[in-house]
Amino acid sequence: MWKDCIDTANESADPETIEKLLRFFCDTSEKECFCAALYTCFMHVNPDVVLELGWVNGYHNFIMPFFIQTFRQTHLRLKELERRTAPKKEEKTSQDEIAGTYGGLSGFGGGMLMLENGGGIPAPMAVSPSGGQHLDMSSFGVPGPGMVAPGMQNGGMPQMGMPGM
Repeated sequence: MWKDCIDTANESADPETIEKLLRFFCDTSEKECFCAALYTCFMHVNPDVVLELGWVNGYHNFIMPFFIQTFRQTHLRLKELERRTAPKKEEKTSQDEIAGTYGGLSGFGGGMLMLENGGGIPAPMAVSPSGGQHLDMSSFGVPGPGMVAPGMQNGGMPQMGMPGM
């Protein structure tokens, strides 16, 4: 007779009806029927209700299979959700490989084109031994042979002048 009640509650898929049946089995101390109802109506029972009834009535051993199955199902659902929402790995194409080859050439600003000579940064200037200034293209601002850096005209020593003199 209890099997028919459990099957009917399961077919109704109504959590409220199933909860009332579970509470009835607890009130009448029908531990085996309580466990059978949990097993049969697994998909329609709220875990918080099961935990409450198991704790209040001391049915810890009877609710444990329900929670093991609930945790397993929750774990599998989360794993599937993570798999679906994970960012997809992009496959490398031949164009990506070509771009990587040309983009990584050393000696050209680390892959960046220097179209504006640094984007507004003044170009390094050098002073020739004759005293004229010109754009320094040798070693990016390091004076080459026969060149003197600005402020270093007196034998490599910086000029120290006092203001107003």
